[in-house]
Amino acid sequence: MAGYRYTEKGEGYRVGSPLRAWRAAFSVIYEWVPPGSTVLDVGCGDGILGQKLTREKNCRVSGFDLDGVAVTAAKSRGLKAIVADANIKFPFAKNDFDIVIANGILEFMTDPDFTVSEVLRVGRSAIIGFENFGFWIYRIEHLLGRFPEFALYGHRWWETSLIKFFSLA
Repeated sequence: MAGYRYTEKGEGYRVGSPLRAWRAAFSVIYEWVPPGSTVLDVGCGDGILGQKLTREKNCRVSGFDLDGVAVTAAKSRGLKAIVADANIKFPFAKNDFDIVIANGILEFMTDPDFTVSEVLRVGRSAIIGFENFGFWIYRIEHLLGRFPEFALYGHRWWETSLIKFFSLA
């Protein structure tokens, strides 16, 4: 499905405006996934990462997302995608996947520890990504009395549905 976009203001995917197709973190994640892997993309969104892994690395990619429009888009890109919530038990068996990708979702979870335990339950290995609010540029912004907007996709913190903020520590 073409013509959707996700806003971090809790509005979800919408038809009519294209989503930024490739994000910087995807390049790193892509390099870490071995060819031929079975992959679960938690919070798969529109499926752009899964599509690249399928086409270029011959991976078998499944995914889930809360947003039905996103899942439809992911399916159109060749993912086995379903609508599901990462705040509850994942609908997969132990070690169903070689790799589970959970990029940019923990910030939205009510219990990130539970979500990480589910990621580790269903996958033999995991790639977990999040915005590092302890990054030096963000620290400078805090010192100047501003909350870092770059980490929030250009929005102010109160315009997002993020409920957790992480640093590497």
